[in-house]
Amino acid sequence: MAEERLVEKWRPKSLDEIIGQPKAIRLVKRNVKNGLRAHLLFWGPIGVGKTSVAKCLPKEKPLAEELEKSAPVGGDFVPKNGRELDRDKTREISRAAKSAGRRIYFIDEADGMRKDIQQILRTTLELVTETTFIFSCNDLSDIAEGINSRCSPIPFKKLEDEHIMEIILRVCKGEGWDVSSKEAKKALESLAKHADGDGRKALNILEL
Repeated sequence: MAEERLVEKWRPKSLDEIIGQPKAIRLVKRNVKNGLRAHLLFWGPIGVGKTSVAKCLPKEKPLAEELEKSAPVGGDFVPKNGRELDRDKTREISRAAKSAGRRIYFIDEADGMRKDIQQILRTTLELVTETTFIFSCNDLSDIAEGINSRCSPIPFKKLEDEHIMEIILRVCKGEGWDVSSKEAKKALESLAKHADGDGRKALNILEL
């Protein structure tokens, strides 16, 4: 069995564990407090925490309690990749979203969705009451206005080197690796700079 990648093994378990995105977390928490009834649009560079934030949401109160009460009719957190959606898959999502039960759909790489797929989802956003959609993208210009205007925007910024270092050191500590020497610290600082604000890239390099 393949060993779990560091990116997944040490993915944050709660919003409070997200590093370097105070504004985004504040906005997301406000939406969660209000029951997460608004659709959200996460946008920003790769490797800065958008997917991690989305995966934390079903564990946050009161949303976690809502999802639990809705099971087995609903209660789902459903991740999808926008680049992989065709018309049949999207219509299936649309039908499920309109049915009874609380659901959250997370559409990653939403800027890779075809225009006809975005049109189907735009119509779906207008009709659903119990389902919340969260879209994640790097480039807002590739998101149709019909989706953009129906979502609350949540901007994510590029991570600073100090944030990358914090992520790296947390993982090293979790793995039980000794990085106290000057040489180790220098190597990790170089890695953080090379990652250029991309936490996922930093952990993938660390894994080599």
